[in-house]
This record gives sequence, structure tokens and C-alpha cells, in this order.
Amino acid sequence: MNIHQQFDHVFSDEQPYVTNLTAYFQGERDAINGEVHQRGKHPDYDRGYGARYELEQVLTARTSL
Repeated sequence: MNIHQQFDHVFSDEQPYVTNLTAYFQGERDAINGEVHQRGKHPDYDRGYGARYELEQVLTARTSL
């Protein structure tokens, strides 16, 4: 299974669309920069943060095999 298939498999239960791109990208950027997750923000912030965090975990696990 390639990384794109893994990503699709992991997030298949998620709602298939984002309603607030600004919040999503802010969450993703915070995860990339190693900032602590901010509670109480828009659900799309959580999705962006979680998606990036999980992707980094998958990539790290693949490189340590």
C-alpha cells in the first residue's frame, strides 16, 4: 500500500469536505511548526492539525522499519 492509499484509508471515516480552509490550514501549519494544539477552535482546525500530525506519524513509522 502506498502512502496515498494509507492516507485515504486512515481518513475514510472523516467528513469528505472542509468548510473552513483558513482554519484547516492554520491547524496544519501549527502542527508543522510543532506548536501545541489549541482547543476550542473550529473543527476544521482540528482536522488540519490532526491530518498533518497523523501523516507525520505514518511517515516516521515507515522510515523506522
